[in-house]
Amino acid sequence: MSQLAILGGAPTLTQGDHRPWPQLGAREREAVSRVLERGVLGGEDGPASRALEARFAELVGVRHALLTHAGTSALQLALAAAEIAPGEEVILPAYGYVAAPLCVLARGGIPRFVDVDRENGNLDPRAVEEVLTTRARAIVPMHIHGCPADMDRLGALAARYGLALIEDAAQALGATHRGRPVGGLGASAAFSFQSTKHVPAGEGGVFVTDDDAAAERARSARGFGRDVRAQREAGGLVAHTLGGVGRGNEMMAAVALAQLERLPERMATMRWNETLLRDAFADLEGLSLQAVEADRTAVWYKLRLHFDARVAGLALAPRALRSLLMRALLAEGVGVTLWQDHLLPEHPAFAPHEGFGRRWPYALHPEPDTLRAEYRAERFPRARALLDASLVLFDENRPLIAQTPRTVERVAAAVRKVWAGRHALARAFPDDGPTDRT
Repeated sequence: MSQLAILGGAPTLTQGDHRPWPQLGAREREAVSRVLERGVLGGEDGPASRALEARFAELVGVRHALLTHAGTSALQLALAAAEIAPGEEVILPAYGYVAAPLCVLARGGIPRFVDVDRENGNLDPRAVEEVLTTRARAIVPMHIHGCPADMDRLGALAARYGLALIEDAAQALGATHRGRPVGGLGASAAFSFQSTKHVPAGEGGVFVTDDDAAAERARSARGFGRDVRAQREAGGLVAHTLGGVGRGNEMMAAVALAQLERLPERMATMRWNETLLRDAFADLEGLSLQAVEADRTAVWYKLRLHFDARVAGLALAPRALRSLLMRALLAEGVGVTLWQDHLLPEHPAFAPHEGFGRRWPYALHPEPDTLRAEYRAERFPRARALLDASLVLFDENRPLIAQTPRTVERVAAAVRKVWAGRHALARAFPDDGPTDRT
């Protein structure tokens, strides 16, 4: 075994070995130039925006797609379309991105967090059913890291209890569940074109639904609460409900359309890269990649590397081993990150239950003290264990989808090198990192 870079050996990769993201070229420049030549930069009827909405609806398999200025805006439209009312509960995973629960809170809803599946990080349907009350109005699974959640079981729960099933598909464009694209599996869904996503347009998002009435409510929420038909009759804008401005713009749409054309080829490379990594790690005891069920295809916006200190023969707490591995992999030139280290209910935006002040909307709950207890971290042991005993390979600026197979092979070699040298690493840094979470 060659010496670890962190112990004085040669690194396996350099920063220049990784391809950056996003990848833009002549196709995107030409698309933006056409927008500038037309002179139409925004508005709901912009030709690029309309073309993108039509293409996206076709891609997901739904009747309606609305371009928004961010994936978070698309989530806000989804909650508006579901008519979430103040004090109503929305079920969310305890691990994921903060956008969805913030959108719930902004609407006056109460985020209700539940634990996740330890292996894939997605919302656990069994945990969902345990917390359902008559105040529940919606379930929001996040297809975490581009890996689809268990939509069959979550859909059955939503149907049984009369709940809206809203997909946070910001990380999962192109993923499938039983052969069907994510985004068309619930009442509605939200996608993102933020610059780190698989279809990067700087910012932007899309709300999708197959429900005509939900689409009209979302369209109204996106356009200052107006009713399009009533506006035509009145001769001017009339706000009929709460809303804001959430439209995208023509340059964003043009870039996204150009990037969509590249998506199939990039997805094929990404899946080949995933296979390379899984094959490379198959014989490593105590080390594994994030799981995906056989009836689903993932698109790996992030790819988690799980480790088990006990199986690896190390007397280290998970977070201590995580710290050592991260330092050693970075020294080898591997892009690696934590991505998240807080459970969602631990964020200061949620944990104190202050909300907008005077504890609103939490004060609408009939048992606010009981609800606060439901936010304690110990209620989410699987989510906590997932974060403590894993790392994310690659990073947002150099993601898996951007890399050549040759680079991925070298990343795999670096991981194998570090894992083979884990005992030497532990001996060299006996006091490195915390032994448990503080």
